[in-house]
Amino acid sequence: HSRPDDPVVRRAFSGVREFRSTTFRLRQQVDIRKIVRAVETLRDLTGHEVDAEEMAVYEAAQKWARETFNEVRLQRERARAHRLSALDESLAKMETMVEGICQGESDVVVLTLADQGKDLRDAVAAYRRVKRALTDDALAVVQLARRAFDEMWPDLSGYVPPDDLAERVEKARDDLISPDLPDRLQEIESVAREVAERYREVYADLHTRRGDAYQRAIERVMALPEWEQVDVAAREDAIRRLTKRACASLDLPEEELVCKHCRARIPTMASDLRAVDGYVEEVRQALVELAPTNGEGKPQVVRLRLRDMITNYSLRTPEDVEALLSDLRKAILEHIRAGEEVEIE
Repeated sequence: HSRPDDPVVRRAFSGVREFRSTTFRLRQQVDIRKIVRAVETLRDLTGHEVDAEEMAVYEAAQKWARETFNEVRLQRERARAHRLSALDESLAKMETMVEGICQGESDVVVLTLADQGKDLRDAVAAYRRVKRALTDDALAVVQLARRAFDEMWPDLSGYVPPDDLAERVEKARDDLISPDLPDRLQEIESVAREVAERYREVYADLHTRRGDAYQRAIERVMALPEWEQVDVAAREDAIRRLTKRACASLDLPEEELVCKHCRARIPTMASDLRAVDGYVEEVRQALVELAPTNGEGKPQVVRLRLRDMITNYSLRTPEDVEALLSDLRKAILEHIRAGEEVEIE
């Protein structure tokens, strides 16, 4: 042992039993050249000069190793908390190396600094590089990227022009789980912000178009003859499926994915736009059912004679058939919209 006054050493010589239970190790010879190399390594690691004397090097190395060990453990916990497992290899290597210095005797520590200086310098450089990805600003970028790539991009991808954004998103996703993350943060942030910006543009456009479409749908329903025949409460209930989609006031804070009023996502709004006519028809039928009848409990029956309706048609081509069916459909729908029941003769 390098320090005879150490209590551990004194305990070994306090009695026969203690002496026999102690393991002794032959100290390695540390010459001045090794000490000088150790001093150079320690200077590169800590940025401080130390005397070229074994105990001075040992104590300075121990102090640095203990402080670094505690810091590395905190950084590993931080990386785990933010699910950055790709960074753990560099952190684990650094933790193991400084733990060895913490537990080593003076001769072992000095020789380690002298003989493994390059490995120690490389480990410290890798650790400092990894720390760049664990700052508050870097972790904010990681959070932004995960939100953009995992939550925004699946909804957005079908609404962007065929450019290189999809390819850059995939590359940024890979970088996010790569050991190269510290060096790729700037590009990841750039792609994530572009995704977020385009998401908001597409969302705002769909929200506006859906609101306008359903506002027009409401006006169509209010123009139906049944609208005035139904009481106010029944109207509001029947038209609710339209009014909840006619959100005219977009409230989309930066931290949100959906409007705070309607809570609709991009695929939902796109589906609503395709379904507007179907919803109008459902509301119309609901109003017809609620409207007063002809006094017998049934709607007015209108009989249409098919023979009279097609007397002026000459069917020679598929187009002629389509034209006939189109006119028949229009004629029948006019009666249905008026609340009448149609019978074909």
